Amino acid sequence: MRMRIASALLSLVSIIGLTTPAHADTIGDRIVRIARSQVGKPYVAGTQGPSAFDCSGFTQWVIKKATGKTYVHSSRAQFRSMLHIPASALRPGDLVFFFRNKAHHVGIYAGNGRIINAATPARGVVNDPLNAAWFRNHITGYARVLR
Repeated sequence: MRMRIASALLSLVSIIGLTTPAHADTIGDRIVRIARSQVGKPYVAGTQGPSAFDCSGFTQWVIKKATGKTYVHSSRAQFRSMLHIPASALRPGDLVFFFRNKAHHVGIYAGNGRIINAATPARGVVNDPLNAAWFRNHITGYARVLR
């Protein structure tokens, strides 16, 4: 029944000339969808998927799957090579960077104050609140994957 209703609505939309919003399936949406599909995978330093990831290997792999673009396997190099944006412009699919005492981290903003990231060997790929203490205290900036 739902399929018939959805089909009828799509037919009506095409008849009266309405279109779906341009943002209906953006690159950001694809990045988040692919990132979410990897939650639960293990963290292994120096890896870039698809069976295990470190933080920058995770973002590199997800971006490649979503866009076909290849970025380097280093959070610092990813930060340097992407378009920096202010926090107010953050949207799903953007990257969030953290630097502290030569340690570094990167994750994918999933919307609603959440970040998907290859966290630690004990936690693997997880969906965390961006307002968690460690993230809040070490955030460096935000960047947009060129779309």
